[in-house]
Amino acid sequence: MEFYNKVIAPATERYRAGDPEGAVDLFMQEMVAGPEWRAEIARTVPGGPDQAVQDAATFFEDRDSGEGWVFDEEEANRISRRLPILYVLGSETPSFLKECKDLFHTWVPHAEDHVVDGVGHSLQMEAPQAVAEGIADFLQRHPLDEHSNQ
Repeated sequence: MEFYNKVIAPATERYRAGDPEGAVDLFMQEMVAGPEWRAEIARTVPGGPDQAVQDAATFFEDRDSGEGWVFDEEEANRISRRLPILYVLGSETPSFLKECKDLFHTWVPHAEDHVVDGVGHSLQMEAPQAVAEGIADFLQRHPLDEHSNQ
C-alpha cells in the first residue's frame, strides 16, 4: 500500500489532471529506471520514452479498472506444479517488488530465481546479456519439449 500511495496514486492523479507526461515520468523514475529513465530507455528502445507517454492510457486507465492486474494465491494455484518457473529480477529492484517475489515464492515454492546484479526493474534494457544468459541456462535445464503436454 505504501508503494501505491507514494507512486501509483500520485501518478494516476497527474494522468487524470491531463498530464500524461508527468504521470509517466513519476512512475518511470520511482518504479522502473530512476531519474535518468528517458536516457536509459532511449539507449535500448529508440523513441521509447515518447511511446511510453503516448501509451499512458493503456497503463493508467486499465489500472483503474483493475482488470488484468490481479494475481493472487488463487491464480497462483492454477499454475501446474509440474512446470518449471523462472522468476527474473534485478538486484536493485525496488523493495516492493522484492516483497512480491517473496510472496510469489510462498505460493509457487518450486519457482527458481535469476537475479541480475547491479540493475533495477528495467533489467532487460540495463543488462540484456545477463538476462538472456539466465533464461538460456534455465531453458537448457528445463527443455520445453519435456513439458509440452502439461
